[in-house]
Amino acid sequence: MQSIPRIFPLVALSCILTAAPACADETATAQDAGQKDICLIHPEKCANYVDSIQQRMERLKTEIAKGTAVYTEEELSRLRQQLTDANRIWLNIKGDRPTLGN
Repeated sequence: MQSIPRIFPLVALSCILTAAPACADETATAQDAGQKDICLIHPEKCANYVDSIQQRMERLKTEIAKGTAVYTEEELSRLRQQLTDANRIWLNIKGDRPTLGN
């Protein structure tokens, strides 16, 4: 009887650790199914998320393609600006400096 209080926290912890990857997969599927990518709109909520400039550009293009069915015009404008900024960064990295006005 005394071993139950010792074992219960271990069993609970193992259940939580087992369920966490399943929840992460559901979140990724939900974003693909027409939901907003919160990390692009509110990056402060995903401080530990890092992707390459190419990955970020692809994510932005994918989200912009969802259009007004998922995002407001203000959010789409923000995503388009982020894509423009990412493209400029990519051009600078490659050494192809954009001219002013582009």
